Amino acid sequence: NSNDKMSLIRIENCPDHSMFFQYYGELHGEPVVLKCPSPRYKHVDFSALTHNITWYKNDSKTMVLGRDEDPRIWAKGDALWFLPARQEDSGVYICTRRNNSYCAEVSIQLTVVQKAAAREIAYHQVLFTFTSGKIVCPNLWEFKTNRTNVELQWYKDALLLEDDSEKFVFLKESSSLFFTSVLPTDSGYYTCKMAFPYEGVTYEITRTIKLRTVEQEKKITPIIVYPTQKTTSAALEERTAKLNGLAAKE
Repeated sequence: NSNDKMSLIRIENCPDHSMFFQYYGELHGEPVVLKCPSPRYKHVDFSALTHNITWYKNDSKTMVLGRDEDPRIWAKGDALWFLPARQEDSGVYICTRRNNSYCAEVSIQLTVVQKAAAREIAYHQVLFTFTSGKIVCPNLWEFKTNRTNVELQWYKDALLLEDDSEKFVFLKESSSLFFTSVLPTDSGYYTCKMAFPYEGVTYEITRTIKLRTVEQEKKITPIIVYPTQKTTSAALEERTAKLNGLAAKE
């Protein structure tokens, strides 16, 4: 879901070296999981290199090891866990997948901010008006795996949204908030929250979404855009819709 850029350089012991860039914006005191993507380059499928993954922080030559070394930050498979993340964890983390002849290196920018600055790292999403639609609470997969009865709470501008409202539809186990009919006044900031219990401690996971509504005649898809323009997670495609509902290219 990132806008990956790739450049090729030569490094020692690795004839071809692929570099990708990815961005995460997270909140201080909350769990964070950085995933090492599985890029494909030429004929190499890097997803097969799960057991050959190393993690470093860019300003340190120390490899991030298992939980025995650090109970708060540890590497597990293709993921780097922070339980919880702190503001001082911000920086660039590098994961490397390799085999005997190829390397795929991912530079991941992690920005951890205080909860008061949550809007600075909001996910931008778009809905068009006077039709049904949904917004998505993103990047929850790692926290929902092997769990049942996962429930989210949704807020708009810090006010809790009630599930008995005719305006919204809350589906059990869903990461989405459904609108029965989107209005221009629905624009604004939405927050989704989920409890994450782990080894006797219950953490809170929060995502902030900035929703923009657009008129039906000018649809913009897909809906999720990451917080920085440099790492737009999805290309925007503009379309016009005729009154009879058929789409025509601009």
